[in-house]
Amino acid sequence: MDSVENSFGHLTAPWVQRTNAHNLLNILTIAMGAILCGAEGPTRLETVGNATIECLRTMMPVPNGISSHDVVH
Repeated sequence: MDSVENSFGHLTAPWVQRTNAHNLLNILTIAMGAILCGAEGPTRLETVGNATIECLRTMMPVPNGISSHDVVH
């Protein structure tokens, strides 16, 4: 997680602050892992994230669960 933060920590979320329920670095980390597992598209990213959420929680806080495919879209 540290290397993801070092590489992408300077980025800011493109959405409105009041709807910022998910951490951008978490979304990027989950997306990269899902893509490495063969996921294609936002719906598959959400599917892989939900299937691996317990494992993800051992590596990073996921207080609001996996973001929906609409957030990534």
